[in-house]
Amino acid sequence: MDPSSETSTQWNVFCSQHCRMWFGRVREFDSKGTQMDMFRVMHAFKPRQNDNLTATEIEHSNVYYYDDQRGTVSSSPRCGPWFYKQEDSNDNFKGVKHPKWPHTKYIFFPNGSGILFNNSAVNYGQVETCIKLFVHHPTRPSIRLSVMLEYCDFVLESFKIYMENSDGWKSEFWDNQQIDDRSKATNSDLSCSSSNLQSSQTIDLNLNLSSSNGAKSVMSQDKNNFFGTGSDNDCQDISALFDFVHPGYLIFYPTQNITLTCPRFMDHKFDNVQNSPCIDASSPLSLSPISKNPQSSFVALRWNLCPDNLSTDLVAEFDYDNRFNNLSQYVYCHSPAKEP
Repeated sequence: MDPSSETSTQWNVFCSQHCRMWFGRVREFDSKGTQMDMFRVMHAFKPRQNDNLTATEIEHSNVYYYDDQRGTVSSSPRCGPWFYKQEDSNDNFKGVKHPKWPHTKYIFFPNGSGILFNNSAVNYGQVETCIKLFVHHPTRPSIRLSVMLEYCDFVLESFKIYMENSDGWKSEFWDNQQIDDRSKATNSDLSCSSSNLQSSQTIDLNLNLSSSNGAKSVMSQDKNNFFGTGSDNDCQDISALFDFVHPGYLIFYPTQNITLTCPRFMDHKFDNVQNSPCIDASSPLSLSPISKNPQSSFVALRWNLCPDNLSTDLVAEFDYDNRFNNLSQYVYCHSPAKEP
C-alpha cells in the first residue's frame, strides 16, 4: 500500500488513535429514549507488532460486564476475536474494512473521531443497518464518546451510549460528567455563554478531507433553543418543536451533556426536512439536509464538555439508498457571556 494514500492514512489513524484498551460505561435505550440496560464493556485492539503505527494486523475482542445474573460475557458472537488486516483496507475499499462484515467499514478524521457504518445487512441478529459514531475529546486523547444506532426492518430499534476511557475503569472525567447529569447544570451553564467555532472538518466517502479553523462567534442560547436543555420542564415542548421543524426525525437527551438526532426510518418514509430559522448557520445541523441532495438524511450528535468549556457536533450524512456521503465535525469553545 502506498504510505501516502488516503487509505493508508486511515489505517494509521486507526492504529494510533484507536488501537488500545477502551473501558466503557454503556447505557442502552429503546426507540422512545427509555433506558433499557446499563453495563460495562472492554474493547481491546491489539496490534500484531510492537509498533502500532506499523502494525499490519490488529486483533479486536470485546468483554461485557453485567451486574445481574448475566455476569461476565467473553465468549459470544459479539465478543470476537476479529482480525483487521491492512491489506484488506485498500484504495478500492476506501476506509478500514471490518473483518467479519464485508460491507462494513470505518472512516476516521486525523484526530480519531469517525464513523462505522454498513451498506447492507450485517447478519448480527435482526439488525439491518448499524451506525456507530466515535467522538474523541478535543484535548484528552484517552477519552472517547461513542454512539451506536441499530435499525431493524428500517425502523430505529435502539441506541447505545458508550462513555469510554483508555486509562482504566476509573475515570475522573466521566465521574464528573455523571455528576453534571445529576445536578442538571451543564447545559444551563453553556446557555449563558457565547460560543466561538474553533475548528471544522469534513470527510467524504472518497476520503477527501477538508478542514478549517473557525472564527465565527455565536450565542449558544440560540442553539440551545433548538436542542433544548434536556430539563424536565422543556423536553416535551422542545421535542414537539423539533418534530415540527424536522418531520420524520427523533431527538434524544440520553444524558444532560449529550443530544442525539436521527431519522425514525432508514427507508425514507419521512418528508423532506426543512431549514430551521433558529440555528446558527455555522453548524451543519442548521442545514437539513446538509447537501443539495433533497433525499439525503443525517445522524447528528452534540457533546457538551462543560468542565472544559467545549462542545462538539459530529454529523453523518447519507443518501437516499442509506449510503454514506460525508462526515463533519465542529468544535466550539465557550466563554461566559458579558454583563449587559
